[in-house]
Amino acid sequence: MDGSIFKDAKNPHVVGVWKSWSPKLAENPTAVAPDYGPPKDQNFVTWLTSSVTPAVLATREWARSGTLANPVDLFSQKSDGFLLSGSKIEIKPGLPAAGAVAWTLVQDATRAKINVAGPEQAQRLCVFRQRRA
Repeated sequence: MDGSIFKDAKNPHVVGVWKSWSPKLAENPTAVAPDYGPPKDQNFVTWLTSSVTPAVLATREWARSGTLANPVDLFSQKSDGFLLSGSKIEIKPGLPAAGAVAWTLVQDATRAKINVAGPEQAQRLCVFRQRRA
């Protein structure tokens, strides 16, 4: 599930992790629909994005505030259709690499890529025209 479970989420595209739960519908198929509210609250684990202070990601409410220390944009409105950031995590001195790393996860299953325009549009049109000729 992602942050879009909140209507007012500042990070609606970040992926969250919940402990599994079963309403055991097969045991009583004619029962009324279960209340999913308590499992959403009680079984939440964390949001999957980098943070200098990972404990802030361990609350469901973080998707609403979306505040990160030392953020860097990993997805942009222009190229991805939404904005999502992660915190820069400094790489400790003495390791082979230097600098910082940031990461986040999104669900591609909940969005569709529609190329209305872009740098590759001319290439697509050119290939299409060649095939029709």
